[in-house]
Amino acid sequence: TIDLGEPAGPRQVLSGLAQYLPIEAVRGARVVVLCNLGAKKLGGVESQGMVLCAKSEAGLGFVTPPDAAPVGERVCFQGFPGEPE
Repeated sequence: TIDLGEPAGPRQVLSGLAQYLPIEAVRGARVVVLCNLGAKKLGGVESQGMVLCAKSEAGLGFVTPPDAAPVGERVCFQGFPGEPE
């Protein structure tokens, strides 16, 4: 589960990252989650978002929010206001 600061509590988010990242790198990590997706069942279990990752020469890793961003804050990119379409 991932705490996104929502009143409903943490979201269950599944991924296929086990083959790329050890559990120690995942547990407690600050991550960016795509939340405007509909829930989808993976292996019969509902996933309520998607963790944003990027690949570099060092391997696969999480896209992380700015250090000062509180849990649940919307992350935007310069030139994109972040409002849903």
